Amino acid sequence: MFPFWIAVTIFLAITLSGYACIRLNRVIQINTEPPRMLGDLRRNFDYLLLGSTNVWGRCHFVGEEAFARVLSFAQPLRNLWGDYLVLQHMHSYLKSDGIVVLTVDYASQNNLQAKGLNYADLQMLHPVTLSSLGQRAYQRKLAYPLLYFPNYCLGYVYYILVAKFKSRRRWLVGSGKITGKDATYQQNLSGEITQIIKRVSEFCDIRSLGLKVIFIACDEFASENSLEIIESLRSESNRPECHIVEDPEQIISILA
Repeated sequence: MFPFWIAVTIFLAITLSGYACIRLNRVIQINTEPPRMLGDLRRNFDYLLLGSTNVWGRCHFVGEEAFARVLSFAQPLRNLWGDYLVLQHMHSYLKSDGIVVLTVDYASQNNLQAKGLNYADLQMLHPVTLSSLGQRAYQRKLAYPLLYFPNYCLGYVYYILVAKFKSRRRWLVGSGKITGKDATYQQNLSGEITQIIKRVSEFCDIRSLGLKVIFIACDEFASENSLEIIESLRSESNRPECHIVEDPEQIISILA
């Protein structure tokens, strides 16, 4: 006969696991929601900050005082293409001559990917945009991130824990950094990043918005690649203001 206490233990484990999943689903939903366009009256921000894991991790926990004039849409595991799409939908939060801050993070492999959307991107994009990108049944995906985006959810929980315990340190810089790549790879990477920057720059120029591009260069390869991109942008009539930093925390001083 199956021991009663084992059955009770299994039942409790399944119940608690289900409850934990439901709670985690809800927490991720709430924490990745954008400001409500109609219900949130905040507008006329000086800066709109875009970025991936490191930027979110360092800037999300610095306190409201430091970022009173900055609206951050940085999210874990976001790529540059996602940043561009989010900007298209969220730029109206800026004041008329506000500044978009695009970060290029060489310490985050996800940030350098050319395409692909994550859970937080679905939260911030317009339904028409999602439909044009082939995202079907996105409402169901939004309701169950653990089911449809398990890698994102695991990464989100991990980065939350890391940020909580190391919120005042250089906590992720260098993780996943790119090393040992040849000249062809460097040239291709420069071209992909440059194209995204040009798109963002054109978008901002049409709307009379400023643009700062901040390269987070964690090693020699990243520094060389950043300089190559900056040099390629010099001939652009609407070239953005560019900065190279080693630590995402330096972004705060740039925007001060």
